[in-house]
Amino acid sequence: MTGPRPTEELARSDFEGRTGEIFRVRPAGAGTREVDLVLVEVHAGEQGPTEWFSLLFRGPFDRVFPHDTHTLTHPELGSHALFLGPVHTGKNDAVYYQLIFSRLKG
Repeated sequence: MTGPRPTEELARSDFEGRTGEIFRVRPAGAGTREVDLVLVEVHAGEQGPTEWFSLLFRGPFDRVFPHDTHTLTHPELGSHALFLGPVHTGKNDAVYYQLIFSRLKG
């Protein structure tokens, strides 16, 4: 059995099929409590020499955290320090957060 993949090796396929699953976020900063986010969308594309995929998460109104590098943990994917933050989606049922991976094709 192998451990979680290194952050730089995470791929869209690691997240596809995980919509509806909970990811725990430990926001940057001392004394901040962890927040459970639900993965709601996975999108992908490419432009020029880069390829990208983005993850959209839904979270509670009472635990909003800013754009920063936060620790995202999933039972099967492990813990990763990743940059994410709130985004405007036009929806008002929750706070939404986006995480974007962008890499050179190859």
